[in-house]
Amino acid sequence: MIQEQNPFFYYAMLVALVLLSMPMLQMNIGMQMRFGQLALLGLFALLSIEAIHTKQFNYTFFIYLIVMALLMIFISVNSPYPKLKQSTFFMKYLIIYPSIIYVGYRIVFKLSAEELIRLLERAALIFGLFQILLAFYPIPFLIHSRGGFTSQFQGTFFEAGWLAKAIYLTAITAFLLRIDRMIWPSSKKSLILLYGFLFICIGLTQNKTVWLALIASLGFLVVYKVTINTWIHERNQAFSAYSRDINTTLQTINAKLIIVGTLVFMGIFFIYNASLDKPIISEAVIQNKMDNERGKAYDVAVHLLQESDWLGAYGFGFVEKFFTTYTDKIIGLGEGSAVIFNSYLDIWISVGIVGLFYHLFFIYMMFSMRSLVTVILPLSIFVMSNLNPMVTSEWYYLIIGLIIGIKTRYLVNSPQL
Repeated sequence: MIQEQNPFFYYAMLVALVLLSMPMLQMNIGMQMRFGQLALLGLFALLSIEAIHTKQFNYTFFIYLIVMALLMIFISVNSPYPKLKQSTFFMKYLIIYPSIIYVGYRIVFKLSAEELIRLLERAALIFGLFQILLAFYPIPFLIHSRGGFTSQFQGTFFEAGWLAKAIYLTAITAFLLRIDRMIWPSSKKSLILLYGFLFICIGLTQNKTVWLALIASLGFLVVYKVTINTWIHERNQAFSAYSRDINTTLQTINAKLIIVGTLVFMGIFFIYNASLDKPIISEAVIQNKMDNERGKAYDVAVHLLQESDWLGAYGFGFVEKFFTTYTDKIIGLGEGSAVIFNSYLDIWISVGIVGLFYHLFFIYMMFSMRSLVTVILPLSIFVMSNLNPMVTSEWYYLIIGLIIGIKTRYLVNSPQL
């Protein structure tokens, strides 16, 4: 059995990930806090104390997060529009989200690449096992009931979609790290079984977003390999400096392999989709979402931005207040829904260009053509954020921290960002 070199932080992070997957476990400490949030805040304190003691705390990165949070809070406070639960956003952007980002960032430096891979794979496996267990043996205090919207295969998460995203983000990060770092077990049978099981778990959720994110990311790689990369190599002398910045993983992967892999994956998805009584994606599903859900919400969001001369800045909590009294019903929006489906439009409406820059700059901070994990994950998060309210999820910030940490440690070759 493989022993972890840093077992305390390894198992502390695993426990935090498992608790984060169980949002129904909460306690009141003046405000409702989930056990997963408390675990990550505790881990942030431990990692920060250790980093400060060893003079490795990234003050520049953390101060940036706090300053941006204060700017967004200032914009929200000075907005004259009516808002709901504004202080909850202040707490999240000023304390919870920066702490979670830094935990993701710092844990990369505390664990080896192999430890990090095992951590993410074990976490994804636990999510999947709970999904199957609760589907057949429900444990009421772990299941979030949403009436007719409750899915048999949502596991311990608020809804099936968030389970799919959590498994996808943890598993794809681990798998791409294996490819980038060439870390493979002597026998790959257990690995095939693990990822096959996780693939099935995601399929059972019938979530569309993760598949669209993966297809879009693979499509980008195909375009890069057959066009841009070929063009650069044909002009290697002129672009020699750029060529050296491209990781050998991307250089050595055959374009035909990516194309065949993408086509095989899409073929499997469409066969599976066609076999369902209620397909994940169909013309009727898309039309319904455009007429009654996302499409209608996007129209209203764009209208709000136009009304503000494209400045937005209506304030945190405005979206929930606005749609609570909005007369033309939109599925998924209203009281209890604080964010519209497109994260970037929502943050633009709420705190303007500052908020939009804050979130888009994360994509820049994560992205690098020097490894697969720093290509696929930023693109996946970008696609997901355009289709779902990702900016309200702790998983969004945790993965952002992880990828920035991976990029910093393994690509920038520096203990600091």
